[in-house]
Amino acid sequence: MTTTTQQLVAKKSRFKLYETLEMKRRYNSGYESSYTDLSSYLLASSTIKISSKLDFDSFGYGEMKTGNISFTLDNTQGYFNNEESLYSFFSNAVSRHYTKVRYKAGYYDEANDKIDEIVFMGFINEKEVKNNFTKGTIEMTALSANQILHETFVQSGSISSYNYFTD
Repeated sequence: MTTTTQQLVAKKSRFKLYETLEMKRRYNSGYESSYTDLSSYLLASSTIKISSKLDFDSFGYGEMKTGNISFTLDNTQGYFNNEESLYSFFSNAVSRHYTKVRYKAGYYDEANDKIDEIVFMGFINEKEVKNNFTKGTIEMTALSANQILHETFVQSGSISSYNYFTD
């Protein structure tokens, strides 16, 4: 059994750590007004992985390419199946694709006040959703906003000297 960094810190620290995974669905009228906390569906064996890289190969000065976040959720009841599923969290939503994701991590201090930071904000990438029916889990990857713009093809555009782009 592997021990996570969070477990090590919690064992040796006087602070109680916590993490929060939240999502905001997209409907025809736009996004929901508030995020839904889905932290209870995060599996104990799931480790949140946030990746980013500094690209020296393409750019000598090192452009920062913000990446993605990966997480595994309990899906034994089919709660995270696609939008066509009747009892899915995404039921009646436009799709799982581009659902907003927000991940916060923090701790409770000595006065039991919550101290947290938003560590990641992005959008679910439907291409990276892996549903494991045998284990009852679903793995999802969310891309940062930078990655989504990087993926998007603009048919005709221009970049001005002020680094704005137009479509």
